[in-house]
Amino acid sequence: MDAKADYLNSLNTSNRGRFLFCLRRLALMSLVLWLGQAGLSAASLPAGFSEAAVASPAGTDWNGAVGMSFEDNGRMYVWEQAGRVWLKEYGSNAWTLLIDITEEVGAWRDFGMLGFTLDPDFRANGYIYLMYVVDRHHLLYYGTPSYDPAVNEYFNATIGRITRYTARAADGFRSVAYVSR
Repeated sequence: MDAKADYLNSLNTSNRGRFLFCLRRLALMSLVLWLGQAGLSAASLPAGFSEAAVASPAGTDWNGAVGMSFEDNGRMYVWEQAGRVWLKEYGSNAWTLLIDITEEVGAWRDFGMLGFTLDPDFRANGYIYLMYVVDRHHLLYYGTPSYDPAVNEYFNATIGRITRYTARAADGFRSVAYVSR
């Protein structure tokens, strides 16, 4: 017998199982690393696709954009962690602010407004849905004499909220009725 077989035979059943498990894990990790090195080439886009940077409303890179969504008509929506949703018509260079709830949103670390979606029947009802973390100061004091919009209480216990607003059909769903909440 060779040395490896002698060594394996000398191990008790429990230790042999652990040894084989570790050996398999090492082999798998080596394979993953090898495949990872082999696939370091840059990805290429399929035919008919292109890549383009989308500048923010200020004409610069986005600071805190969380996601984007599109309507069937090509209108693009971009939402920011701070609590704003912007829209851009297909073919236009101008951005329109759809909604701004930055006063209410607790946007620190990886918190903030992290979700936005249009209702499946958006063009009929105008409903949009926002998911965000509420600033604790806003949560506790909004509507009271103790409320100060310049104050926030980040890093304190608070809540997450999903809120529905209604976009105004009269202006082509380009603004929100804040009282529709």
